[in-house]
Amino acid sequence: MEEKQSIVSKSFLIKSFVSIVVIIIGVTAGLFIATNFGIVKWVHAKTLSPEDIKNNTTLHLGESFPKCEVFDEQNNSVDIESLIQGKKTFIGVVSNGCEACMDLMNALGNNRMVPDGFQLILLSSEPKYFYENYDYQVYRIPYEFLIKYSIDSYPTIFTTNEDGTLKIICSGYTDLLNKKFIEQL
Repeated sequence: MEEKQSIVSKSFLIKSFVSIVVIIIGVTAGLFIATNFGIVKWVHAKTLSPEDIKNNTTLHLGESFPKCEVFDEQNNSVDIESLIQGKKTFIGVVSNGCEACMDLMNALGNNRMVPDGFQLILLSSEPKYFYENYDYQVYRIPYEFLIKYSIDSYPTIFTTNEDGTLKIICSGYTDLLNKKFIEQL
């Protein structure tokens, strides 16, 4: 009787182990397919568009990025329009102490955000932290500009085409706003 019970117990353990392995393989394969081939194709989810992205600013898609004087690390005045003109541009407005801004900076460092053919412009009202901790040019932008256009969510991300027209405005950081998405616009 004990021998029969031992065989049943071993059989149960083997079946349980096999079931767990099959589940793990299935989940792994599913995640691989979803992340590499895009789950959107199978569930018919709505594709993200610039109009769907949260915009807390008073700026609108299709408008030109506003004229503004910014300042480099040596406090030299630079016209932002001259920086943008003729180039597709990714603009990030960041703030010291902002966790989402640090996520953005890490994404920039891992080359996950700015597509080839885009220049990167970073703006901050207090850029000293970014000068000291990152290897990017960060321009100081006046508080008055941020207030005038209600740029009060950090980071705020803009992209423009070559003539400075706003193509993306994103208040906050999201992983959905990535290089592949930006390239499609």
